[in-house]
Amino acid sequence: MKPLIKPPALQPGDTLAMYAPANAISLDAKVVAKGYGKLEEMGFKVYETPLARQRHGHTAGTPAERAKVLHDLLTDDRIAGIMTFWGGYQSHQVLEHLDFDLIRANPKVIIGYSDVTSLTVGVFAKTGVVGFSGPAGISFVKPTLPDYTRNAFSDVLIAAKGKIVYQASTQWSDNQWWAEKPEPKMIFEPTPQWQTLKPGKVQGPLLPANLGTLLLLNGTTYWPDLTGVVLVIEEDEVEKPETIDRLFTQLRQIGAFDKIAGLAFGRLPRCVGFSAQDRLEDLILYATRGYNFPVLINLDYGHTDPILTLPIGILAELDADRQSLTLLEASVNKTG
Repeated sequence: MKPLIKPPALQPGDTLAMYAPANAISLDAKVVAKGYGKLEEMGFKVYETPLARQRHGHTAGTPAERAKVLHDLLTDDRIAGIMTFWGGYQSHQVLEHLDFDLIRANPKVIIGYSDVTSLTVGVFAKTGVVGFSGPAGISFVKPTLPDYTRNAFSDVLIAAKGKIVYQASTQWSDNQWWAEKPEPKMIFEPTPQWQTLKPGKVQGPLLPANLGTLLLLNGTTYWPDLTGVVLVIEEDEVEKPETIDRLFTQLRQIGAFDKIAGLAFGRLPRCVGFSAQDRLEDLILYATRGYNFPVLINLDYGHTDPILTLPIGILAELDADRQSLTLLEASVNKTG
């Protein structure tokens, strides 16, 4: 891996840019404004990029336009950090148009989840700049922002803590909050503990990613070095058991399991459809047969709530015996 370049920590009063590297923001402006209000309550100012609501086919502008927006945000001293509004499709198109020398010279927090994996991981592979997989703008638009999500975000990006121990949340939510009547709401229930599939404890650079999006980079110059990494992956609600089986099989067949130190998998939305007759546990155990690295599943990471904030490239410890994931160093540089 390239030497790490840590971006400056975020501070109250900073301006966060809301960026759309893939799909445009299509929600009602009043609904979105409520989400921005939650970020403002945390002390941030929110700047929504003009291109974020424009459409070019199914994306928020052409790949070159979306890359230019990112360049402009990175070189604008008024912008402290960049948050993607949500995922979607085609963030990886931006990579071909990026100036990686510019990015290396102007590191800033870039955070989001799902499809933004291709952008943050691709940038990291090319530059060593630490990116973040965590809450996106849509996470704040939802009716409730869990304390677990807020605290993880703050501990990593604002407090710049040198050691953070993550374990299972006490509550989680998976309902279609937008369809609840008479008002949108999130329904929380007790969280099952993270589940150990293979025991053990390892340390290595952290690589958090949406699995399908990560695999888009395979065979390209944007593919990261997997040697010794703690791979933490997740998938979304459009997948099903057979497509997730396909993705894990691809990881095996490209030799990823020959290189990684440990594996963790985020909690899936129920609609993916695993059952007692078609179990996620069996799928992962079969895909990882013959390997002895620790495997921990059902982490608070991915497309359910709450959601962890996980940095790319930072030294971490995966302890499948104690069912914990620990960041062992600060992910950002303290400022001021």
